Amino acid sequence: MRKLEQGNVLHVRAIAGSYVVTLAWDFAAGHDDKRTGLLGFAIERSELKNGNVIERYYLRGIKRFKFKDEGLAPGTPMPTSEHPVQSFQWGDYTAKSATTYRFKVTPVYGKPKLLQLDEASSTTVEVTTEAEQIGDGGGNEPVTISTSTGVSPDRRRSPASSARPCSRRTIPSRMRWSGCPAACSRR
Repeated sequence: MRKLEQGNVLHVRAIAGSYVVTLAWDFAAGHDDKRTGLLGFAIERSELKNGNVIERYYLRGIKRFKFKDEGLAPGTPMPTSEHPVQSFQWGDYTAKSATTYRFKVTPVYGKPKLLQLDEASSTTVEVTTEAEQIGDGGGNEPVTISTSTGVSPDRRRSPASSARPCSRRTIPSRMRWSGCPAACSRR
């Protein structure tokens, strides 16, 4: 599903697959002055069920202001309301299939330790992720995943190349990789 929401200040586009929602945004024409003092954007995600919000939180990222939240281990996820996204795009890789989400993108100004979320300039977009589908549902569709396309010719010929990484989850027989070692079949 693709959706474009044109707010007064921000235009936000959402593209939803089965398990990923990609967001992209920009300032509306005539609002280039909003770039002055901009520190980034906070992204709030709400999950909806039957039109009611059942969960709401700010998405988290690992890029942080240098002198804020000192003492946290590098790579610790922090909410974008405290460490805003310094980009005009974001991907939510935690989405579930066949689920409706509402994303609110809010410009953030101020100083790293004194942030100001400009709620009046925020724009909200609502999308539903695609339902997971495998063929016609009959279970007769073979799935083959090529694991050699990104491997050098020397690596493909080495004995170690026969050991392919396996998923820890159970893989239905119709979805097992071609050439997957016996260990995959036993899971």
